[in-house]
Amino acid sequence: MGVCRRQGEPHPTPAEMDGRLARCQELRALMHEYGNAQLPSRPSVTPKRPRVPARQTPHRTGL
Repeated sequence: MGVCRRQGEPHPTPAEMDGRLARCQELRALMHEYGNAQLPSRPSVTPKRPRVPARQTPHRTGL
């Protein structure tokens, strides 16, 4: 599974897994039904932050 879990976290029981799977399938069905119409036309949803140029370290001349 593609879930990163912290060390020592208990694994979900089979019943929990079934519940999660059912929920996931429900969500997918909903998304399939009317998710595509509400999706923005842009592929990237996260707003792009303006690129901050890396601070230039001044050369140490007095050495």
